[in-house]
Amino acid sequence: MIQIDDRYLKDETTRNNSIVRYEVLAGIFINEYINNEVVLYVGTDPQKLLPDIHNKDNTIGFEVVRCEAKVDFVHDDVKKELVKIDYDYKKYLKIKNKNLDHVFNKVELELAVEKGRIRTTHVKDGAHDFDWIVDDYRETINKKLKKLNNGNYKNCSNISLIILNLDRAKEVLDAKQVKQCYFEEVQKFFVSFDYVYYITTNGIYIINTEKIEEFKPFCGDKFSDCVKIMKQKLKVDEYKNNL
Repeated sequence: MIQIDDRYLKDETTRNNSIVRYEVLAGIFINEYINNEVVLYVGTDPQKLLPDIHNKDNTIGFEVVRCEAKVDFVHDDVKKELVKIDYDYKKYLKIKNKNLDHVFNKVELELAVEKGRIRTTHVKDGAHDFDWIVDDYRETINKKLKKLNNGNYKNCSNISLIILNLDRAKEVLDAKQVKQCYFEEVQKFFVSFDYVYYITTNGIYIINTEKIEEFKPFCGDKFSDCVKIMKQKLKVDEYKNNL
């Protein structure tokens, strides 16, 4: 089971924060597929020098990171603003049309609207080169390795890295690109993560410098089920399975 820190549950804005939601979701994936033998604590104060997820005696830890395109993080900011207006479509249009500098105008979205409320949002994308996102992967992985080597998680042993790529990754090509980035970046550091788990909407891969191993595929609606559990634990609006 997972135990969520009270600071992640204190109010609606915090519970809807993308960092909180993705860390809790990662904890659910870990509990369901990687390690269900211990209680996992999610959201401990970073000043305690522990990773995002850890067990009670700090002998098992998981640091969580999202490897996505920069536009996907802008999308996160849009979702934060939607919470503030209770997903009201008229209010969304009013803000978008009145303030051209607002985050609503910084990314092109496809919206699903039902009974005046925005139910889901998706980034509109054009064509890309196959490796267009690689630099973002590399930058993100480097930051986590730097924190590991700087002692940011020094009060926990046996730390693994959970890489979430849920906004757009679908094929094993993305796993190969992440593997290549991790292999290149880890050579710059003395300490490395014990295991690297790469999670997409299709399943979980284990990545090391030698190979990529498909660890657990998500069968049927298992991914959506985990999203629902996350929303239930954080007491956030169910809507559809849109993170």
